[in-house]
Amino acid sequence: MIVDLSDYSAIPDATQVQCLKTLVSRAIVGASYGTVWKAQIDVLEQGGIPVEAYLFPDSMVQLDGRGWWLDCETASATKDSVRAICKCGGPRPYATPIGIYSRKSWWDANMGDWNIKAEFPDLMLWDARYVHGGNDPCLGWEVEQHMIPLFIPYGGFEQADLVQWHDSIDICGINVDLSREESMTDADFKRFTDYVDIKLIQMIAWINAQKFSKAQ
Repeated sequence: MIVDLSDYSAIPDATQVQCLKTLVSRAIVGASYGTVWKAQIDVLEQGGIPVEAYLFPDSMVQLDGRGWWLDCETASATKDSVRAICKCGGPRPYATPIGIYSRKSWWDANMGDWNIKAEFPDLMLWDARYVHGGNDPCLGWEVEQHMIPLFIPYGGFEQADLVQWHDSIDICGINVDLSREESMTDADFKRFTDYVDIKLIQMIAWINAQKFSKAQ
């Protein structure tokens, strides 16, 4: 499992990082906006979690050689800007991105039939493909893993490398989005969903206890 953090996420403390470490293989931190991203990266890496970053075309920052993804979901991501960044990486020391983050509906509407994969064969795809896009306590997590839609090719990609399948959710006390490798095994996913199911059961038990105490 992979978590991504933005400037809306808090800076994890050491206990939260150790909790995340038992669940995730890496974190991806948004570094274009806000002021907390450097601290987020530092504390995650100090806790032993590998960290990549993502950047928007209109707000590039220095990453000192760190692997990063180019976020293509806003007006600043045009064919010209994306092509220039994928070719040259922008002012050093950005280097070129390891891949792009996007979703089929946005790409089709804004990039049309541009085959970016043909121009940049080594580019990977982090595809946004939500199951439901919200925290639905009635939808079991074990069910969700089987509900991620199949990938539909776009941009010249025949498959995605990562899929972001859940937005804003509290994991280990930190607000994150959830992604996974497209090829992630059910066993890997179950290790994560077991944790979430336990937390959900604990929350329901607490709510019921509150209702019972009020009824007395």
